[in-house]
Amino acid sequence: MRLMLGLDWTGLPYRFPGPETEKAIARADLVITAVDMPSARRALAHYGGYFKPSCMWLDLGNGHRHGQAVFGTLSLRHREHYPSVIEVYPELAILQDDPRKSCSAAESLGTQNY
Repeated sequence: MRLMLGLDWTGLPYRFPGPETEKAIARADLVITAVDMPSARRALAHYGGYFKPSCMWLDLGNGHRHGQAVFGTLSLRHREHYPSVIEVYPELAILQDDPRKSCSAAESLGTQNY
């Protein structure tokens, strides 16, 4: 799909924020997150570094019985019209990280209630 549509994207398997992510965030038109830790979402929502004012944010997440996709913006100025995951789920502001959660598909499937 990337080649067919002529898209230029970069996957960054690094903890945010960090030196590996700053240049990519500054150039990004779209940031996609799929993280287990609320602190990672808060870090991006309150990022003080440079990003394009038009940069959008697609956050993907899941719980035991649900999943969500929130398409919003990184820009605080535009969040009234395009809320980020932090505005849609305000409880993320106070949730503690749960180190037992895992992005591993096998571990996640093993903990789901069917």
